[in-house]
Amino acid sequence: MAGFSIKINPQQTEQVLSKAIQDMFRGQIKDVVRKNRKKVIDIFHQKLVESPTFNALMDNWGLQGDLGVQISYVVETTRLISQMINLETLPPRSKDLGGIRVTLVRDNLEPILNSPYAQYETSKGVTIPWLEWLLMAGTNVLVADYQVAAEEDPGRYSRTGALIMLPSKGGNFSVDANYAGTINDNWITRAASAALPQIEQILMAGLRNG
Repeated sequence: MAGFSIKINPQQTEQVLSKAIQDMFRGQIKDVVRKNRKKVIDIFHQKLVESPTFNALMDNWGLQGDLGVQISYVVETTRLISQMINLETLPPRSKDLGGIRVTLVRDNLEPILNSPYAQYETSKGVTIPWLEWLLMAGTNVLVADYQVAAEEDPGRYSRTGALIMLPSKGGNFSVDANYAGTINDNWITRAASAALPQIEQILMAGLRNG
């Protein structure tokens, strides 16, 4: 899970806070969450599309061609990932007045991996879970005795219009090591790590400025 929490500590104020002031702070927290939700989503989306992995997914001679995924699937998957963000207000406790919890990457990626855009079916009826391969398979062999090559035979069909997976004795297919991910280190977690400082800055500014 990637995220952080911001809490308002009453001990940092110079006077004892009355219940009315405490209620005001809690209302302010909810207002900051409401006003900045779209900004947070946009920042995360920006970091996803700025990444080398996304650029490779948009290149039919690169990762897109390797995985055989169509650009429309990549674009829609990126949008869905950015909306996985969860902003919630934290209730007050004895030590603080509450706060904001931001979760960019959940421990359970099943909802996004089960999206219809996270997989596709080949002309032979084989389901290719391209997003799961990218995010979780590392550089493990995914398809034995096959490798990706340029489409040179007019009789063969390439989903991306450039590369195609062909039988190759002794050849094995795996995700390019430059982009391969594992459950704790992948395209999504890297983008989340890049987005967190900017998101925290925006939320802190919202709390300060009221």
